[in-house]
Amino acid sequence: QTRFRGVVIPNGFDSARLQAEAKQKRILLCSRLVRRKGFHYFLAAIETLDLPGWHVDIVGDGPAYGELSRLASRCRTPVRLHGWIDNHDPRLAALYRAAALFVFPSEWENCSIALLEAMSAGCAVITTDISGNPEVVGNCATLVPARDVPALRDAIVALTANPRQCRRLGDAAARRVTTEFDWEVIGRRYLTLLESLATRKGSSLCASALSATRSQPGARSAVSERTRAA
Repeated sequence: QTRFRGVVIPNGFDSARLQAEAKQKRILLCSRLVRRKGFHYFLAAIETLDLPGWHVDIVGDGPAYGELSRLASRCRTPVRLHGWIDNHDPRLAALYRAAALFVFPSEWENCSIALLEAMSAGCAVITTDISGNPEVVGNCATLVPARDVPALRDAIVALTANPRQCRRLGDAAARRVTTEFDWEVIGRRYLTLLESLATRKGSSLCASALSATRSQPGARSAVSERTRAA
């Protein structure tokens, strides 16, 4: 009986694309606007909160936009829904760089690129303790249970009142992206995996793939694009 051992390699990220800058009192949420992303829990959490000087930016579009707009209008803290912003639009990078806090209260995730973007930009992160989120953030974020509005509210209050802790978490998150998720790191993990497979009996196909990966210019970026698509 043939036995297989699984190997998990996470999404890669260009850690140089978003660099942390001076932070402002801004809370950012960015994703496709569907209910499983949990943005309605965030708006319920801040509805009655007084957060002096803080502003909330929500980026994305989707079927939950109307509901979120109505909920945002009830909040004491100013909330702006920007709609969809292209990933290459400099406005998106500016929002990530300005935000001191990134909140991602999703009900389930795999390896979220939005989390990697926020971490790379040096945002302190609040996210849920479900599925792939803890694997992405490690010990560099505040984790709360999914759908738990009081716990989410407490985490928001704690970090907005503690700029030093925000900076500490943001700095640690940026370092984690560089050391664990940068494409140079992920590329080496793929090469190591191919090398291990190529040494096994009957693995001529893996050996050919490894040889092609090593010899062709731009192989790293090609691997990157195929992995993004997967």
